[in-house]
Amino acid sequence: MDIKDYFRRNRKCVISGVTAAALVAGSCFAGASLRPVETYNYEQEAVLAENEETDGETEVLTPDTVADELSGKFGVEQKEVNKEETVYAFASSSGNVENVIVSEWLKNPEGKSELTDKSSLKDIENIKGDEAFSQNGEELTWQANGNDIYYQGTTDKELPVGVKVTYYLDGKETKPEDMAGVSGNVKIRFDYTNNTAVEKEINGKKEKVKVPFVAVTGLVLNENCENIQVENGKTMPQGDSTIVIGYGVPGMSDCLGIENGDLSDDISLPEYFEVSADVKDFSLDMTMTAVLSASEFSLDGDIDLSNVDMLVDKVDESGKALVDGSSKVADGAELLLSKMGDFTTGAKQLATGANQVATGANQVATGAGQLATGAGQLKDGVDTLVSSSDSLATGVTTINQSAAGISQGVTALDTGLNTPMSDEQKKQVSDEASAAAVQAVNAQFAEGSDTYNYIYNSAVTNFKSALTDQTTVSNTSAAVASGLSQDAQLKGALFYGIAYSAYSTSEAAASGVPFETYIQDPNVQAAVNAQVSSTINTIAGNVTTQITSGIATQGADATGKSVVAACQTSAAQAAGTAAGAAAVAGAEGTKKQIAAQIEATGENGYSLVTGTQALAAGTQTLNDKIPSLTAGIGKLSDGANQIASGSSQLATGSNQLATGTSQLVDGSNKLATGSEQIKDGVKQLSDGANELSDGMNKFYNLAIKKIVEAYNGDIKDIAGKLDAVLEASTEYRTFAGINDGDAGSTKFIIKTNGISE
Repeated sequence: MDIKDYFRRNRKCVISGVTAAALVAGSCFAGASLRPVETYNYEQEAVLAENEETDGETEVLTPDTVADELSGKFGVEQKEVNKEETVYAFASSSGNVENVIVSEWLKNPEGKSELTDKSSLKDIENIKGDEAFSQNGEELTWQANGNDIYYQGTTDKELPVGVKVTYYLDGKETKPEDMAGVSGNVKIRFDYTNNTAVEKEINGKKEKVKVPFVAVTGLVLNENCENIQVENGKTMPQGDSTIVIGYGVPGMSDCLGIENGDLSDDISLPEYFEVSADVKDFSLDMTMTAVLSASEFSLDGDIDLSNVDMLVDKVDESGKALVDGSSKVADGAELLLSKMGDFTTGAKQLATGANQVATGANQVATGAGQLATGAGQLKDGVDTLVSSSDSLATGVTTINQSAAGISQGVTALDTGLNTPMSDEQKKQVSDEASAAAVQAVNAQFAEGSDTYNYIYNSAVTNFKSALTDQTTVSNTSAAVASGLSQDAQLKGALFYGIAYSAYSTSEAAASGVPFETYIQDPNVQAAVNAQVSSTINTIAGNVTTQITSGIATQGADATGKSVVAACQTSAAQAAGTAAGAAAVAGAEGTKKQIAAQIEATGENGYSLVTGTQALAAGTQTLNDKIPSLTAGIGKLSDGANQIASGSSQLATGSNQLATGTSQLVDGSNKLATGSEQIKDGVKQLSDGANELSDGMNKFYNLAIKKIVEAYNGDIKDIAGKLDAVLEASTEYRTFAGINDGDAGSTKFIIKTNGISE
């Protein structure tokens, strides 16, 4: 079997088997701000298809054609998913993953109040709402309140596909940190590794197959890069820069048992992507890699080759029948040649009749066109009426709702105004008024205010005056002197001190009279005691002056503040009590005045209360009549649409009739003119039929027979492996976890750090 030819002729089959990459790569990678990848995936593939001959047909690969192939040939259909997952991996410049953030979208199409989910993520948080959740192990329960849930978390789980980035400078491998600012030939290689495999049954045996993923990498080279070469990728100019897109299908060649050279040149399953360029002052922004699976699709059954078996048998039988039938073609051609005379006469008669039919068809087309114009005008008028009725219904409903709300509000207000205030309400009003009054009084007594300064200064002045008054000082000094005079020790010390001082300068001391004898003299004692009393009075006066002055200075501020605080407390209590009582009395009076005003009957016989009630009832009656009006207008609209549609179809049909009869005239004229040429052609057909008989014998032996033999060879085995790969791809539902039985889809975005100085 020629396996190259098999994969060339089954291009769509192979690409579909590799997880329908053409369907999802563009949309996912566009989310990474590299939208031109869509052009590469589809338009570039279309160019390849146009340049390839496949049995005389041109195959253009688009998302629709791939989806058709998946659904029609392999039972693969896009499924409705309950959970969409996007895994964001942030890696170093060499591709080593440093941290992973997973974003989850739980869909809630039925508006459930609660959603359950399973997740192995850590640090889970709601990123788009305030819905709360509870957790039991990996089981999550979200209080959704009818909303979709968007949350994210972190994980250290290994990614299903790894990306290794290797840098080369002038052919030598170089560390990423040493690449910044270099000049020369720079090559960057992305190696993709598939880390995920499952066990599947293939042709009755259990085998390990890779879960198929497609890795699509994008990066931008700046204007310092020239002579850009790409292996397993494409380049796209973008201003002064160049966008480079590369791809890989890791693990698929080994999984399908395909070796290098088995596939044709324009079909490959690469596991790496390389880009090289001549660079000056090298730098590189981040790179983005999208890793995709077919998790958004479902596989309905296996690849069924029974119909193909029947088809191959049928082709074999048909080939033999073609050989036998070719001789019958020759016999029929000779019979046709004998009848060509009658055919020429009939062709001329057909031309004459066709001219008559064409004249009548043109007249019908003109009338039908006029009818269609009038029907269109009628439809436009009715459509305008329908729009107006819808607006009227909406307006009346809005007015009725507003009127009912106003009536309820006024009635509730009237009821509330006529209801006496409860003790709790009175207390609330009184407390609020009292608090406001106290707040106002406290503001008047705030430190630095005029009231505060006046009371403070008055208290300080009075306090100082009271302490420094002469009478107060004299009385205090006398009291202090009296107290000092009661101190025997003080008096004794003063007596002996004054006496000894007098003795030291007296004649008695000079004449040798002892001091003890000297102080026994009554006259000396009287003089010393008088001087002691004078000294005590002097000390008392000095102490009194210091005491009163100190107290007046140190206690004035505290006394002033105390007096202000006492005045403030008294004023606040009085104002609060009075304001509370006044507020309760005022509220009761105000309620009675307002109630009387809204209950007063006007000249029209309605009060505000009864008037709003009547308005609500009237608008409700009007609103009840609107459905009948809308239904009647709807029937009118249906009739107008049917008239317009019918007249339009009539006009279209009559125009087609006119066109067809015109073509019939031309064709019949040409048929009559070319009947002789047809006769010559039939003669050539008869001759060629004999050659066809010989050619069909060769075609069966050289083509059909070999196709049958090739199919019964290795193609069935490859189809079994491809079926297992498809099944593994569509069964991959999640990376971080999902409820049993739920449908999920997942994709991976791997960002590597850039290189700069």
